[in-house]
Amino acid sequence: MRLSRRFAAPAEEREQVRQTRAKPLLASLREWFETTLPTLSRKSDTTAAIRYALSLWHALQRYLEDGQIEIDNNLVYTASGIVQSIFSSAVRL
Repeated sequence: MRLSRRFAAPAEEREQVRQTRAKPLLASLREWFETTLPTLSRKSDTTAAIRYALSLWHALQRYLEDGQIEIDNNLVYTASGIVQSIFSSAVRL
């Protein structure tokens, strides 16, 4: 699916695609998180990352349930010029 077509899709269609494609992937990811977490050191970076992801799991569920919610906020950054200013100030010749 082309990027421009994905953004042009109606919210209902995006929700349907998320339910059929993203929901099973996220369920599998959560299962992996929950089975892997007890096997890791409590102080590892991976443990911290998994705990962080699980603490925000409710937001991923909202993403699955509402086709109007974007997966990221890149459109906002692009529209505001933040991305351009970040990259332009990061490059020093």
